[in-house]
Amino acid sequence: CGVSTHLTGLRHGGTNHSTIEFVNEKRRAYQVYAEASFADFSHRFMFWSPVVESGYLENRLTEIDGLKLVANSDYKKAVNELTEKANDDKRDIDNPAVRLLQILGSLPLHSTMFQVTDTAKDELKNILDSRSLLPGRYLKLSVKPEWTGPGDFGVVIEDEKGGEVFFEHEGTVVLAVDPGLAENLENSVFDFKDTPQGAGFTLDVY
Repeated sequence: CGVSTHLTGLRHGGTNHSTIEFVNEKRRAYQVYAEASFADFSHRFMFWSPVVESGYLENRLTEIDGLKLVANSDYKKAVNELTEKANDDKRDIDNPAVRLLQILGSLPLHSTMFQVTDTAKDELKNILDSRSLLPGRYLKLSVKPEWTGPGDFGVVIEDEKGGEVFFEHEGTVVLAVDPGLAENLENSVFDFKDTPQGAGFTLDVY
């Protein structure tokens, strides 16, 4: 398992090509070491990185034979799962990383955080089921001035930029919200309900 913690985006050697070759060489080195040291075991090779540019770079890394890439939303999901696992046992096992996850898992939820209702998540999931989005692209909440359609807000399809707040439903990310927008919309509720104009998404700001 290899880890590259570049918080501004995975990059080795300055180009996509050099980055892909770096990761590929790591995979080959992992295989040589595993076959020499753990010949009697089955092998699974992984490369973890929190921020990988979506599109060409992420797609090429995903295609490296025999290597599983864990990046972006998958990385975040895995960290959240580790936090939940660590929080199942409050004992201090003298491991700073686990202790930090225990602390994060014990923090109280902010009562005024931006919320997405289950009804809205159901409708967003229906939209996703009717489309085929490329990896790294998500339904994203957009408000003026970025949103240029009717009303004050809308849902668009955009590439992941990094740092988004993701909302999941039935194991699928159904909505991404830019971090600054999520902070500005504290104590707001994104819903799907009947209105005088018909059924649709609503954004109630309190």
